[in-house]
Amino acid sequence: MLLRVSFGGVQKYIKLPELTFCDFLREVSLKFNIAEDRRLDIKVYDQSNTEVDCEVFEEIVKEFHGPFLVSLANEAPGNPQSTSSPCSIASEDTVILNFSLCDPAEEPVAAEGSQPKRPCRINYEAKALIEKILTTKPGGDRIMAEYAKTKSITDSTRRQLINILTAEMTETHGTSPPRSVKVMYAQGMVALFPYLEDPYSQNGYEHYYDPESGSGYLAWRLKTIQRKAAEERGPAVSKSPKVGGPGHGRTRPFTADKVLTDEEVECAIALLRHSADEETIREKMKVTFVYPTQSPKEYVDGVRLREHWITSHFNVK
Repeated sequence: MLLRVSFGGVQKYIKLPELTFCDFLREVSLKFNIAEDRRLDIKVYDQSNTEVDCEVFEEIVKEFHGPFLVSLANEAPGNPQSTSSPCSIASEDTVILNFSLCDPAEEPVAAEGSQPKRPCRINYEAKALIEKILTTKPGGDRIMAEYAKTKSITDSTRRQLINILTAEMTETHGTSPPRSVKVMYAQGMVALFPYLEDPYSQNGYEHYYDPESGSGYLAWRLKTIQRKAAEERGPAVSKSPKVGGPGHGRTRPFTADKVLTDEEVECAIALLRHSADEETIREKMKVTFVYPTQSPKEYVDGVRLREHWITSHFNVK
């Protein structure tokens, strides 16, 4: 539980591990360096200047929102004047407390057979974030009005709430927001709508987002958004050329880059007949590919050339 404390013109937050009067006095003393031997001098009053002691502290805190007036008596402990009205205490020894508590109207009435309560731990930054989103986005006011009237929301309203929050989340943080962002949104939801808490879970917001398992309404909606985004990007992504297949690795047919003159053809043939180099033979076969098809005689010469190339290439005798 967080308490805002103002002492000597300085404001600080103190955190109470348990809602007890002793813990309250100890934390105030530690935060403002009040001597331990003066801890018993601290007096707590409500707005009617009625003193609050350890017997009624917890009950008063649940019913009274504050600020509480805490005074540090100038007299030693046991002096009857130390119990005087706060108005008689020096201003520099006055501590004003603003209790940051759950609104009692928002808390379920404890009754036999009712759900167990957990200590109230509110992330006020997250609560303000969710409230800002709902008050600025279309449909958010209707969700808040429905909760204010019924202290609950229907399934369709819950889906709309999740859609609004995840849309804002992805717009600000992308389709894969960090876990801390999802936790903050879940905390803000149960802080703004206390009746939506799960009293049996550790923190009360796990059904909206559970950081341990990555599940919850927020997580499931984000996965749907991610899947749809991937489907939309799918057709636009160019597919890489396929590699392999029956024809992979085969040599393409020879095609002549240009038509040679008769003299160039004769030179190539002469070199082809007397060369044993594979690359040279391949190159000259390529440039003289169309030559054997020009006449019957040339066709016979072409056959001989191919036989010579095969003999040279595969060492066939």
